[in-house]
Amino acid sequence: MDKSFNEYLWTYSLVSFYVDNTLNEWFVASIILVYLIYPLIYVIVEKSEAVAKALLILIYAIIVLFLCHIIRIPNPIRIVFEILGTRFPAFLIGSLMAKNSEGSRGIKLSTARYIIILGVLSSILSLYVFKMKVANNWIIIRTVFIFIVFSIIICWIIVRDKAENNNIIRSCTTFFTFVGGITLEIYLVHEKVLGILTPVMYGILPLSSYSVQLVIYIIGTILSIILASYLCKFLKKIQRK
Repeated sequence: MDKSFNEYLWTYSLVSFYVDNTLNEWFVASIILVYLIYPLIYVIVEKSEAVAKALLILIYAIIVLFLCHIIRIPNPIRIVFEILGTRFPAFLIGSLMAKNSEGSRGIKLSTARYIIILGVLSSILSLYVFKMKVANNWIIIRTVFIFIVFSIIICWIIVRDKAENNNIIRSCTTFFTFVGGITLEIYLVHEKVLGILTPVMYGILPLSSYSVQLVIYIIGTILSIILASYLCKFLKKIQRK
């Protein structure tokens, strides 16, 4: 039986996600994780860039090993993989970039290039996993979303660097600051953006399932950033009143 118009609006509105009893423990836990893990990462980055780079290598080595055997891994370990494969590297990379924004405490250019190369390799790997196993693995879907965000940032850096002939790190500082400033807003809206976009894109694109999902995630990421930006401005406007 088809849904009524009111049911459709309720299902695909941003409101339903927050009041329809779908905010489970993982949502609260992920926010708490930020406050528990960020101080540790801050200390690591301030102490030594070499240690930070070694940690990135270790984390992504674990990711590769897990991806090779993901179907046989029990569910609790998949959750650990999600934290290692998304949260921790994202905070670690963000901390390195934040250190650069402090001016005199800027990170080395070699470190910046290292991060970019690692991001490119991770993005290529994620595309392969997306093609081979995404249909059967929800955790991989969420991981690929984050890697696609990183890929878009990499493309932006390359274009900006060519246009202005600037240092790679100087080029991306503004973008990272902007995205970092609306991270919570992106987190709040991206699930619904993808939920609305998925049936629409499958209906209009005569492509394979892999191609359609890839398009959905790229467009969904861009739309999430735009929508989150407006949401952030709206919230700031309310705060000033």
